[in-house]
Amino acid sequence: MVSGVILANLPDVDVLLTPLFAGSSRHHNWHRTWSHSLPCNSIIVPLVSLAVSKVLGITLSSSALLASLCIASHLLTDWITHYGVRQ
Repeated sequence: MVSGVILANLPDVDVLLTPLFAGSSRHHNWHRTWSHSLPCNSIIVPLVSLAVSKVLGITLSSSALLASLCIASHLLTDWITHYGVRQ
């Protein structure tokens, strides 16, 4: 369960990186952009799946399904809010 919560919040890693690259004044312009994109998540899911399968001792296909569903749930809930996912 804890791993699912961590996985579901991976797209918000941009919150940690925004001050380094965009500055705090541009946070709203940068948040929910690249880290919520399909290309970025198509790279993140396989890498995270491999790590999760090793840590939890489950098959790679099971960890890929877990990572995909958790990250997709985050993107979906962001997408349906007023703020949405930025392009």
